[in-house]
Amino acid sequence: RHRSTASACRRGKPVSGDLAPSLPVTGGGRSQPQRLLHGACALVVVLCLVAFWPVTRNGFVDWDDPINFTRNPHFQGLEWSHLRWAWTAFHLGVYQPLAWMLLELQHALWGLWAQGYHRVSLVLHAVNSVLLLLVTIDLIRRSDPWRFRRHRRAVVVTAALSTALFAVHPMRVEVVAWAS
Repeated sequence: RHRSTASACRRGKPVSGDLAPSLPVTGGGRSQPQRLLHGACALVVVLCLVAFWPVTRNGFVDWDDPINFTRNPHFQGLEWSHLRWAWTAFHLGVYQPLAWMLLELQHALWGLWAQGYHRVSLVLHAVNSVLLLLVTIDLIRRSDPWRFRRHRRAVVVTAALSTALFAVHPMRVEVVAWAS
């Protein structure tokens, strides 16, 4: 019976509830797996903020920020000419219209205050890390639903740890610490 249930589950057929772990609903109608997932998301966000908060005090760097920001009048605003430039420019050989529109919006909010750009980069990195966590868990759930049901806590914890390592890895410094 166990083997046939597992194979039915892997084929996407519904399975009787006797093998699926039933977890009690506690506190505010939120189940333990939901609380674990929310805790994992919070952990990833907190780790991102702790690891990269010092970048919020950075200024622009002299690598490519002058070319992109301080000496680039084309992105400095939200007028039609700036939006047109964002969608037609291959500035420094890169076509990135959505990024330029985000930078135009940031310029409209705080001008050339570098810390604002760094804070947005930090928030975007934290959001992307949480999305990576959710995608990782969903991919595991889709690839082996039977095992996911039986080991849900282990999946969430393992996915949270791997995502946390991704989020605070030194390779992420360039993405978060440079305004460009």
